[in-house]
Amino acid sequence: MEKITQIAAPYALSTRWQVALWLLAIAVSGVTFLGYGQVELLLQWVNARLC
Repeated sequence: MEKITQIAAPYALSTRWQVALWLLAIAVSGVTFLGYGQVELLLQWVNARLC
């Protein structure tokens, strides 16, 4: 069990992975509640902020 934790730790702490999972969660919930068009606008705004 400890070996799995040691292997997974760098990925869990990676900011890039956290952001990717966060965006995925927003996209999934956004598609459900807002519809696809709103999500596309949101992702474009996020991309503009990150770049």
